[in-house]
Amino acid sequence: TWTSSDNSVATVSQNGSISALKIGETNITAKSFNGKTAVCKVTVKDCHHSYGKWITEKEATCTEPGKQYRICSKCSDKEEQTISEKGHSYTEKPQIIKGATCTEEGESARVCTKCGDKTDIVAIETTEHSFPNEWTLEEEGSCISAGTEYRICSKCGIKETRETEISSHNYELIEETETTPEGPGHRTFICKICSDTYTEEYVPEINQGILEVGSSAPNSGQEITIPIKITENPGIAGFRLKVNYNKSILTPKAITKGEILTSGRVTSNVDEPNIDLNLLEFVSAVWENSADITQDGTLFNVTFDVKSTAPDGKYDINLEYDKGEITTLSNGVEYYDVMPNIINGSITISDILKGDINLDRNINPRDAILMAQYLAGWQISLNERQMQAADVFPD
Repeated sequence: TWTSSDNSVATVSQNGSISALKIGETNITAKSFNGKTAVCKVTVKDCHHSYGKWITEKEATCTEPGKQYRICSKCSDKEEQTISEKGHSYTEKPQIIKGATCTEEGESARVCTKCGDKTDIVAIETTEHSFPNEWTLEEEGSCISAGTEYRICSKCGIKETRETEISSHNYELIEETETTPEGPGHRTFICKICSDTYTEEYVPEINQGILEVGSSAPNSGQEITIPIKITENPGIAGFRLKVNYNKSILTPKAITKGEILTSGRVTSNVDEPNIDLNLLEFVSAVWENSADITQDGTLFNVTFDVKSTAPDGKYDINLEYDKGEITTLSNGVEYYDVMPNIINGSITISDILKGDINLDRNINPRDAILMAQYLAGWQISLNERQMQAADVFPD
């Protein structure tokens, strides 16, 4: 066996190979199998190392140092040293790391060409969806529930859904009662889809007759009467009418019953007590009777004062009514709504009224006769104002 008295200086293997470890002395003893021994003093002197090439034990990164070593070929001494970290090498311009989509933000950054580390990171806003204009029906709605329709983004495939409007009921008539002098009839309807029902009052309509508003050509400051007439009368037993006019030009003064209303009384907001006629928005006229009148003629007249400050011009006078406000009784048995057409009127304020040759503020056959006589060469002279009135088409 082989032994060293100081293994820190040198060691010996069992085949007698000595390895020097540090400067110093040690005794190497050899002992045979029969008990005999031999001792050798070994002195280890300073080794003039002969190191080989550096071997990398751990590579350095951009942020962490590495490690390398080399071995002495004489004494097997191992020398180690640290490899400095490399440091980042970022690109000069930002790069798109992740493109933005309709649902997720993207990302740009400057990237280290060595390790891929990122700096100056900037979020890229999400892009807008690209939906088609048209929606695709997914589930059809009805009169009791909404349907659904959808469209799909061509970029990201996301599905957008919305409700459709509830459809209208599909009603059909299932029961009807006739109108009477005491009141309207009734109609009952049921929806074919959901069985919803409703009942409404029903009054047949008669689309006959013409209501005509008179016209006038007054001077400012004058009083005028505008007649409200009916022609092609289908027969009426009551009405509720509204006369609209220009409040800055006209002020209502009175309302009187026309010649065909032989019974019943016409009531109006003009007759209300303590009413300021200048503040009225319109003139109302209400008449009811127990039987139809069928004559053509004047229903009522409205008297207005033309304001003294009214400038020259043409101003409309309009008649208005709603369904159910003009009624008729058919032989006193059935109750109907009358829906006549309306011809509205107007007033024309002018110092000279075109066509009024005799200057009486009315245009009638007398004016035509006077004009014909003048044109025929009769010994008739027209003054300057009459000539202006005769020049109907100013030339």
